[in-house]
Amino acid sequence: MARNTVLAQRRRAARELRGADGRAPFVAGDDASFTKEEMESDDPAVRARVRRVMENLASSKAIRPENGITIHPDFIGPGRIVMIEINENPLQRNVRRPGVAWQFSGRLTDGPVKPCRVVDDPSAFEVGTATPPPGS
Repeated sequence: MARNTVLAQRRRAARELRGADGRAPFVAGDDASFTKEEMESDDPAVRARVRRVMENLASSKAIRPENGITIHPDFIGPGRIVMIEINENPLQRNVRRPGVAWQFSGRLTDGPVKPCRVVDDPSAFEVGTATPPPGS
C-alpha cells in the first residue's frame, strides 16, 4: 500500500470535515509518513510510535492541548503564524458514542491565512442522547 503522509491526511480531513483545506500553507516539519493501517492500528506499540512522531511535528511542539490550549513561543519561529481552529464535531453523538461536541486543532503556517467561513447551524447545541440519564 502506498504510504500516506500526515500532511496529506490533515489536508484531506480538513477538506472533508470543514472545507478548511487551502486556508493556509503547512510548514516544513509538519510532515510524517504513515500507512492508513498504522494510523488506525489498535496495536499499542504502533500507536505509541505514531504518537511519538506526531508529538515531534513542528506544530505539535508549538501548540499543545495542555491546560486548555498552550502555545509554546520558543517553537514558533520568526514569521510564522499560529492558526487555531475550533469546530463542531461532525460525528453524530449518542449514548454508545458520546464523543465531544467540538474539536480543536492548531498548527503553524508561514501564512497568509485566508478568513474562515462561519456557518450557522441551528442544531449546534443539541447533543441528542449523548448526555447521561437524569440523576446519574
